[in-house]
Amino acid sequence: MLRKLVVGLAVAALGVGAAHAQTNGTFGSTSTGSFTLNATVDPVVRVSGLNNLNFSIGAAFLNGTSPNINQRFDYCVYSNISDLGSYRLAVGGTPGPAVSSNAWLMAGTGPDTLPYFVNSDDGTTDRQMGPGDTFQFASAGNGTRPDTSDCADTGENTELVVAIRRQDILAANAGSYTATVLVTASVL
Repeated sequence: MLRKLVVGLAVAALGVGAAHAQTNGTFGSTSTGSFTLNATVDPVVRVSGLNNLNFSIGAAFLNGTSPNINQRFDYCVYSNISDLGSYRLAVGGTPGPAVSSNAWLMAGTGPDTLPYFVNSDDGTTDRQMGPGDTFQFASAGNGTRPDTSDCADTGENTELVVAIRRQDILAANAGSYTATVLVTASVL
């Protein structure tokens, strides 16, 4: 009897008894027992559907009147943070010379660089994503939050635009330029 009392007090002190609400059935023509089922879903985000972009900048653009040449694509950001699918988004790469310019740099031959700009739009919020910027977006910005990790049920929910300004193209030396752009979503 004393042993049962000591064991019972030890279990109660650890809180184990409170965490288990199971019951056992009794003998009879039917018997029913019960238990508590708990699950925890971690907050997660996922970026998918990004595309490589190739700019061919020549006389056709320079003879035109557009101030920028740009390319865009839709991509998916999955987030299970609330019904809105909220998340923080940041872009990374080589920052331009003046942080306040929001420019990023593609590297060319030797010291040559070519600035570019990145915008992200979730259908509600459209932001230019410069060095050090982090903005809040929602994966349900243009309708319904995706319930698949690749937006197969809703379609891509975010647009990315990369732009290169005419003035920067005119200031650049002829040649090839390249950059790796990082798109980072994070939970709130």
